[in-house]
Amino acid sequence: DQLRAEWPTFAAYVVSFFIIGVVWINHHAIFRVATAVDHRILVYNLLLLMFVAAIPFCTATYAEFVRAGGMNAKVAVLAYGIVMEGTAVSFSLILGRLQKAGLTIAGSVPRGPQLSLQNAMGYVIFPLITLIGWFHPHLMLALYAIVVGYYFGPAPRSLYVLDSPVEPAR
Repeated sequence: DQLRAEWPTFAAYVVSFFIIGVVWINHHAIFRVATAVDHRILVYNLLLLMFVAAIPFCTATYAEFVRAGGMNAKVAVLAYGIVMEGTAVSFSLILGRLQKAGLTIAGSVPRGPQLSLQNAMGYVIFPLITLIGWFHPHLMLALYAIVVGYYFGPAPRSLYVLDSPVEPAR
């Protein structure tokens, strides 16, 4: 009975664990093709770390308030959404700076419309999930689970250079 009563906490933990896993995989993929970093990239990377470190707090807050609903649940959904959007923006800043400074292996990162479309997905999907979650807090977790499933399933393999066959020179 206690486990059944705590399902939001466990479900939120599992989904958030896999979200952090997706962030880690994408982070690894980006820096796998980086030839060097500069101060700005380190600052953007620190910003990404700040948002990732906030995920457990937002997860616990969501799990605590989603059962009761009301304004507390809505604010928890909003906080989670802001953190997710922050990760998307941070990745875009890192990748954009790597490209602008010429710090990636030639041909290893998609450019132009393909990259813009991939980044726009995060910019659109995370706020959309947040908006839906504002009105239906229980749905937020299921929608993020679908996003995680997409990343581990049919997501474009070029997303954040996940399957780049090149390794940086040492």
